[in-house]
Amino acid sequence: KSFFSQFRQNISEVVAMGVLEKSPLYVFDIDRTLITTFDFKGDKIWLKNMKPPFVALDDFIIKGANETYAVLDIGVREVLSHLENQNKKIAFLSVGAQQNVEYDLQPTIHILKLFNIYHYFNDQKHILYKTAKKDEVLRHMGECVFFDDNNKHLLEAFGLNNVTAVDRKSFTFWEELL
Repeated sequence: KSFFSQFRQNISEVVAMGVLEKSPLYVFDIDRTLITTFDFKGDKIWLKNMKPPFVALDDFIIKGANETYAVLDIGVREVLSHLENQNKKIAFLSVGAQQNVEYDLQPTIHILKLFNIYHYFNDQKHILYKTAKKDEVLRHMGECVFFDDNNKHLLEAFGLNNVTAVDRKSFTFWEELL
């Protein structure tokens, strides 16, 4: 088997073996892992491309001033709540920051708060510029389960002894993990 097919098989096994009970720390990418963002044409964009003011249209959709829409993936709140109830540490690690913009002014942070999920993140909160390497951060986080949608970040994380990497694309809805 190729390295990549072995990697995919390992991820499927992780999901099947109860990944939400496996570790003391859970680390989530944000863009296209927890939240998917679209422009007015329906094309996927990054959260950092949304412009304030932001308006919550309902519990799952936030609209930006520039006709952009952030959609919270189905089951995200339930998974985060489950982890919180299990006294797990919950962190995020995103390379979706706007350059030279303070943490509290990042669109991603505003959106997490508007979706009322920011409070679940009770451990490290990393919102970094796109040139940052996630594996360098993960290496120092201790034993963790890391969810991401990007093959590059997943492959780098897969090489770390302290990380169980889970491909967000390996399941449809977050509730499947409960």
